[in-house]
Amino acid sequence: LRGALSRRWTTIKKMDEFHYDIVKMMFEGKIEKRPITKSNFHLTLDPMDLEDLVAMYMLEQNPSYRLLPSSCKRNEVQIEFIMVDGSRQITCQVKNEKEINLADYLEIEKDYEKIYFFSGEKVSPRELAALSQSFQIIGRTELYNFLKRDFMKKGYFYTLLSDLYDLD
Repeated sequence: LRGALSRRWTTIKKMDEFHYDIVKMMFEGKIEKRPITKSNFHLTLDPMDLEDLVAMYMLEQNPSYRLLPSSCKRNEVQIEFIMVDGSRQITCQVKNEKEINLADYLEIEKDYEKIYFFSGEKVSPRELAALSQSFQIIGRTELYNFLKRDFMKKGYFYTLLSDLYDLD
């Protein structure tokens, strides 16, 4: 619903069963907390929240970098935003349910110290990441553990999600 209302989706998309059950419970007035697990957290978060989670992860990994809010352009297809440390830049690509093809990023690789990738589906071919100094694949377990640490510290994502979800 949030994606449709924010105009992030350009077409109507059938709601998956997980989110349908939540909307149904809300309309019936009986909210039960749903479990967030390593296998479903990327589906639980909407695309913007997943990008925020990756941004927070990147900042933890690169504490001297700062996010440039104006770099969050909707018309920039290959990247989500830019973080800078002086003249050095890092960026990322985040997909909830789509595969990321690393070959599509070879042309822009030279422009960034690091390019982080997270996909709830698959990042391929992984061999390119092994050959590249700048390609950094964020694993599902790694990002889920970061989310769990945020919940334990009662951080941003805990505040955002804890009314409706429990972390496994």
